Parts: sequence; structure tokens; C-alpha cells
Amino acid sequence: MKKYFLLIFAMVSMVVTAATVEEVPSFPMNGASKYVYNPDGIFSDGCVAKLNKAISEVWEKTTAELSVIAVDSVENTDPDSYADALLRKLETGKMESTPVFVLVVYNAKRGIIRAGMRADSIFTDSLKQQILRRDMFANFGQRRYDDGILFAVTHICEKLIESDLFRPQEPESEIAKQPWTFNTFEGVKIFFFAWVVFGVILLIVSCILIELRFWKASKNWKEELEGLSTWLCTASLLGLGIPSLAYIYKYVRMREHYDII
Repeated sequence: MKKYFLLIFAMVSMVVTAATVEEVPSFPMNGASKYVYNPDGIFSDGCVAKLNKAISEVWEKTTAELSVIAVDSVENTDPDSYADALLRKLETGKMESTPVFVLVVYNAKRGIIRAGMRADSIFTDSLKQQILRRDMFANFGQRRYDDGILFAVTHICEKLIESDLFRPQEPESEIAKQPWTFNTFEGVKIFFFAWVVFGVILLIVSCILIELRFWKASKNWKEELEGLSTWLCTASLLGLGIPSLAYIYKYVRMREHYDII
């Protein structure tokens, strides 16, 4: 009778301590451990602190949401199915970010890496197996659990930070948000090139006038050309000189205003 009681107690304990998908919180969590769910104390506090520090850099520099889930056992299912269900939960409502997590199931002696759809091209099956076998299982087999998870997570962090796929888009600058007026860089450029086009047209018209007057009064072509020199200078100044000076002045002032190097 006592044996049966102990067996029933052990079975009830396993059911009670088995982790469910619903129990895993959303990340980042409140408190010191924001990115590591370690309810059963599989990893030491010092290891958890190092993991949080490494993972926080990924959250700051990329759109990937890396986390670590370490439990003694999972609910009545195999760890792979549990990981799939957990990924679906973490992906819910994620439009611009990609969840990536490492699941460690201590009693099943399993380590699993799951990543959202956008990360499939980076975390291939071969890469995930390489990280698990070389970094994690090699240390877990010698009971160096802290070292194993740290090596694996460090490897994953490096891949996420190096990848352009998870690089966040640069926020739109203050200058880019402004309309195209003379107080914006784009407006100054458009104004300058419009004046250049106008100046070229003036020069072409001037050349045509010179040609016409030359043929009409070929005997006095030198005097006629000298008479048109003032017109040519004026056209060049209006078409090229003044807008060039205005462009340089405005551009320098705007660079000083926005403190652009």
C-alpha cells in the first residue's frame, strides 16, 4: 500500500511541476530576469544574469526577440511539440519582430532551438544542430549546464546581430519629414538645379541671338559681339552665379542648424 501511495505521489508531482505553454510568460518579463524563464533553477543566478546581459543586446540592436526557457519537464507531450506550440504563442501579434528561443527540458535531456519564419534562412537545421551539439550538449554531458547554455546563446546572439535581416529600419529624420521647401535640403537642391536649367536656356538663347545678329551685320560683327557681351555676362550671372552662391550659403547654414557632420 505504501508503494502505491509513493507511486501516486510521484505521478501527481510530475503533473504539477510539468510546464505548460500557458505558463511561459511573454518577453521581456518583469524583474531582473527579463529574457530567461528559469522557474526550476536549472541555471545558476550568475548564469541567468550573463544570459540576460547578452540577450539584451540582441533586443536593443535587432528586431529579433531572443529568450531562454528552461524547465524540468513539459506537459503531456514531447518536447518538440511543446516547442512548436510555444513558438506559435510567442509569434502571435508579432508583425515587425521575430521570436527566437532556446528550450531546455532537463528531465528529457533535450535542448531545442526554435525561430520564427523570418529567421529560417539563418537558423537552418544544420546550424541549429551544430550549436546544440558543439556548444550545449558537449557541456551538458559533463554537467556544465551554465557553460553549455552560455556558449549556445552567445553563438545565437552573434548570428542575430551580424545578420542584416534583423537590423531595424532607421527612423525617419526630421529633415526627411519636412515638405520640399527652400528650408529643406531637397528643396534647396531642386531650386538650384532649376536655376541651372534656366541659366543654360538663357545661354542658348544668347548664342542664337548672337548668330542671328552676326549674319545680319557681318561687317560690324566685332562691334555687335561686344555689344552682346553685357547680355552674356548678365545671363551667366543670373543663370549660374547667383543660384550657386545662394545654394552654397543656404546649404552651409542648414548644416550648421542641424549639426550635420
